[in-house]
Amino acid sequence: MPDAASIRPRLAALAALTPGWVDGECLPLAYGAVPWLADWLEARAAEGMPVPYLYLTVEGELQAEWDIGRDGVEMTMDPTTRRAEWWDFDRDTSGALDMQDADAVAEWVAGWRARLQRPEVASA
Repeated sequence: MPDAASIRPRLAALAALTPGWVDGECLPLAYGAVPWLADWLEARAAEGMPVPYLYLTVEGELQAEWDIGRDGVEMTMDPTTRRAEWWDFDRDTSGALDMQDADAVAEWVAGWRARLQRPEVASA
C-alpha cells in the first residue's frame, strides 16, 4: 500500500508523461494540477483515509484506487473542474463529489472511515 510520502512523486511522474503516451492518444496530467491534487490527497490521508494507488486515464484525469479491507473504491478526478466520480465495487454504489466542497468531502471520508472500523473490514 502506498504511503503519504509517495503522493507528490507519483503525481509528478504522471504529469511528466508526454501527450500521446499510449498509442498516441492519451493526454498527460496537467502539471499545474499536481500541487492541488497532492494537497487534497494528503489531507484525506491525514483524516484517516488510506493512500490510494494513482493512475492516469487516457483523458488526462487522475484515477485513484483504494483497497479497503474486502472493499475497493475507485475515484476519477478531473483536475480542471475539481470534481470527481467514485464507485464502490462491493456495494455497487457510485456518486459524484465536488472536491472543493469541504462538507461533502468530510461526509465522504467519514463514510469510508466508518467502514474501516467495521470488524469484517478491519480483519480482512
